[in-house]
Amino acid sequence: MQIQNALAGALILVLAACTIREGLVHEIGMMARIGPGFFPLMLGAILACLGVAVLFVPETRAQTLSDMTAEIVKTARPLFFVSAGVAAFALLIDRSGLVPATFASVVLGSYGNRSARLVPVLLLGIGLAALAALVFRFGLGMHMPLLRGL
Repeated sequence: MQIQNALAGALILVLAACTIREGLVHEIGMMARIGPGFFPLMLGAILACLGVAVLFVPETRAQTLSDMTAEIVKTARPLFFVSAGVAAFALLIDRSGLVPATFASVVLGSYGNRSARLVPVLLLGIGLAALAALVFRFGLGMHMPLLRGL
C-alpha cells in the first residue's frame, strides 16, 4: 500500500467521523419525516465506506499511455450518457411532462452500456415511463402533468 492511499483513506475517515458526529448532534427523525441530522449521518456513512475502500482496496494502474487512454474512454461513455439522461429529464419534465422525460432519461442512460440494444431499451423506457406515471400520479396522488399539450 502506498503512503498516499493510507493518508487519503485516513483523511476521508476523519472527515466521515466529523460528519457523523455533526449529524448525531441534530435530530435524525424517521424515514417518513427525516430530521436535519439525517443527511449528514448518511453522508458520513458513505464517506466512511469510501475511506475504507481507499485504505484497503489495492489500486490498479494502467501500464502504458494507450492503456490509460482506453481506460478513460471506457469510463467516459457511461458518465456521458447517464449525465445526458439526467439533464434530459431536468430539461423535459416541465416542457413535456413526466412520461416523455422519464422515457428520454431511461433511453439515454441505457446507452452508457455498450451492449444496449434498441428494442429492449425502448421497451424499458416505455415500461418505466408507465410505471412512473402510475406511481406518481395515481399511487402518490401527485398532480403533475403526464404529457404536456394533451
